[in-house]
Amino acid sequence: SSRSQVSAGVFLAVVMSSMGTQIGAAQILQALAVDNLLPFLRVFRPSDGSPPTEVHARRAVMATFLLIALVLLSGADLNTMATFQTLFFLLSYAIINLACLLLTIQGSPNFRPVWKHYSWQNAAFGFVACIVVMFYAHPLRAAVAILVCLLLMIYLVYSGPDTSATWGDVTQSLLFHQVRKFLLRLDVSKQHIKFGRPHLL
Repeated sequence: SSRSQVSAGVFLAVVMSSMGTQIGAAQILQALAVDNLLPFLRVFRPSDGSPPTEVHARRAVMATFLLIALVLLSGADLNTMATFQTLFFLLSYAIINLACLLLTIQGSPNFRPVWKHYSWQNAAFGFVACIVVMFYAHPLRAAVAILVCLLLMIYLVYSGPDTSATWGDVTQSLLFHQVRKFLLRLDVSKQHIKFGRPHLL
């Protein structure tokens, strides 16, 4: 009957979506291990720095499977878990929009988006919209998600590995942009002896 076909279709869609999410989570876990961001994840990458093999990929998949099974068997409210999952997805989209906005503002020469509808206004709107939707969905859990993200960022800045050589540091580019802008605004004719000081500019 049509009802059974709809039920089968919904079941297959849920299963495929769950499998895709699990594989994606395993890939993120492995990427964190390769970047050596968290020391206890070294089991998911080769110790000699070579690219991960199928063995390490299977370990990541099994780890995500066990974590998912642990959450399901613990009796946790799935609606609560789904809310946190949505909030963290929105937070990741907000951070992506914020990164694009900062790269556009600072005029980074290597940031050349090819999407014809891209603009800094769209990036700013996307960032604000994601944050607004987060707090509209659940204010307390949205605050918890942002707090977790800030704690992770603080850990990476003060205790994590030095990734400035491979990732780059957007703050340095922003400082360069601001310093260059203010240097161009210097007007020699407005200089006064009361504020003079030796310089090479």
